[in-house]
Amino acid sequence: MKEKKPSYEELERRCRRAEAALEAIRTSQAGDELQKANRFLNEVERIGKIAGWELDIETNRLTWSDELYRIREVDRSFVPTVEKALTFYTPSSRILMEKALRESREQGKSYDLELEMFTAKGKYKWVHTMGKAVKQDGRIVKLIGTFQDITEHKKVRAELENARKTAEVASRVKSEFITSMSHELRTPLNAIIGYGQILTRDETLAEHHRENVNAMKISGEHLLTLINDLLDMARIEAGKIELDDGPTDLRALISSVAAMMRSRAYRKQIGLIEKIDPAVPRYVQCDEKRLRQVLLNLLSNGIRFTEEGSVTLTARPADGRIAFQVTDTGIGIPADRQKDIFDPFHQIQEQDTSRQGTGLGLTISQNLVMLMGGTITVESTVGKGSTFRFEIAFPEVSGEG
Repeated sequence: MKEKKPSYEELERRCRRAEAALEAIRTSQAGDELQKANRFLNEVERIGKIAGWELDIETNRLTWSDELYRIREVDRSFVPTVEKALTFYTPSSRILMEKALRESREQGKSYDLELEMFTAKGKYKWVHTMGKAVKQDGRIVKLIGTFQDITEHKKVRAELENARKTAEVASRVKSEFITSMSHELRTPLNAIIGYGQILTRDETLAEHHRENVNAMKISGEHLLTLINDLLDMARIEAGKIELDDGPTDLRALISSVAAMMRSRAYRKQIGLIEKIDPAVPRYVQCDEKRLRQVLLNLLSNGIRFTEEGSVTLTARPADGRIAFQVTDTGIGIPADRQKDIFDPFHQIQEQDTSRQGTGLGLTISQNLVMLMGGTITVESTVGKGSTFRFEIAFPEVSGEG
């Protein structure tokens, strides 16, 4: 039997039913996706502990996210309003919040506040809240924002601030003590060194007595160096070292430093080489005392750890700066210890007491170079030697003044 062909009206009804079914499917899927998105956002809120809120200006309806209910410790049956929300704040914080909301509603101003509040269960909290106005056709239609419990953050910040203040007091007391003791110790030490120098010139002194006096003088000089280094470290830590820049004959300074250390190198039967590039300006503006101190420290280290070969002091121009370099052919520094050599009291070879210095020279040098606007770097190979470099921009000046 031949199937009857449906009428036009029947086909139209079937189309409408199919469209309705598709729309129902689409609506259902959209609802599922929306629920999934909301679940995801709530999970993000829970992990990040940052809540969200929205205030409809026309209806004055306030909406909170799940996390905001948790922060304020209220049940989900609680219906939030602006008036109820304000009652959670302490009096001073409430004044700030009311002002921020008023300016945001009337003028569209955003706000970012840290406020004190009590939860519904009476727990004291610090919160961070931000809000901004949303406009439509030039009219403010809603306020939206975030809300976060920062009680622990404030506690940690307060503890860190207290620790900082305590450390500053301790550092100041330590610096004052070191300064006071340094002055008390240097006076008798200078007398000991002075008498030692006088006695070593006494031709009637027996040779073995002369050697003993010389050992005493050397020990006194070592102690004086240590005291001076400690005093410098105390000043550096207290931020009391300031540069005293002035016109300086840079070439003469470098040559005088090399001359001062040459006798020490000669006693060890090693060479001390001085290389000044002709392009290095003669007169520059710098702190002559502090630059000399850095170069002496680096040369002293190089000579101390070199048994054969030489120590070379180099100065050359480098892109508007002066590059200084001290290279030795000494024992070198192991790679795993190079990062520690600028630490206070660090010794490169603790076992070899004959080579030990105060352990402060490189620390002081690094701080002084940083104060002058540079950075010291080191390259070293065990058994072959080390190279210390730093660059500083010294303005060139004419003549001596």
